[in-house]
Amino acid sequence: MVRQTRASAKSDSDSSDESVIADIPRKGPPPSDASYERKFVIVKGVYVECMTLRRSPIVNSLTIIFKVVTVGDGFRSWFYGDSVVSDGLIRLFSPVHPLFLALPYFLNTKVRFVLEEIVSDPECPSITALLKNEQFLKNIDKICDSKEVCDAKVFRFNENLTLEWIAGRFRRLRDALMEQGDLHKSILSNSDVLDRYSFGLLSDYMSPDLTVLAKAHLSIQDPVNNENERVDMSMKRKADESFEYIAPTQVKKPKESIITKKLQQASKGTKSISNFFTKKT
Repeated sequence: MVRQTRASAKSDSDSSDESVIADIPRKGPPPSDASYERKFVIVKGVYVECMTLRRSPIVNSLTIIFKVVTVGDGFRSWFYGDSVVSDGLIRLFSPVHPLFLALPYFLNTKVRFVLEEIVSDPECPSITALLKNEQFLKNIDKICDSKEVCDAKVFRFNENLTLEWIAGRFRRLRDALMEQGDLHKSILSNSDVLDRYSFGLLSDYMSPDLTVLAKAHLSIQDPVNNENERVDMSMKRKADESFEYIAPTQVKKPKESIITKKLQQASKGTKSISNFFTKKT
């Protein structure tokens, strides 16, 4: 048995301390790796743990659909760790209800179809990912009618149900904006202005035709022109009043002096001095 000295015990404790330090999670950003293309995103922390960015739509029953908004200017970069990220844009991830993505397809169905026939687009084949989305399948009855026909469930768009569902989303968004209180007081203090602001955010997820229907259903009032901004027409002068006709007046010639008259009489019969410099023919 090797006798443990004070020096060997100290070295063992130092090595154990190093191993403990190595196991401590590193604070700050992870080491940068320039071997792949990097992008900066902003998203709530509750979604980061289960988020994976993929090119192909790999969908399961718990998939959350996000709207990606790109913010930034050209010719911008980020310093990340010891390297530079050439892509200086920021991408904001915002959750989107899947029914908003399916509404354009249901609007075109006037008769009953199965879901596979409705939610289909050759120009956007990834839209079929909604058929596996639990949130979409759970709420589909809020925008359409369903019926069992020959062992198959068919669906048809219901305008009244859709408008009621949109009204619920509108009230939910409006209440959230009031609760947060991040808007200007001129918006929060006026209910009509707040309604228009909330509906404007919601209309970004709807087609123009559906926006018109929802606006009428929610009784969203258009803004009234400010009385202070109106031009008082009585203060304006007519064009014919601003230009008055002024009759031309004859200007009286000043009286010639006696010296001027004598010079004119003396110059009669003499040639002009310019005649002396003209070429004779």
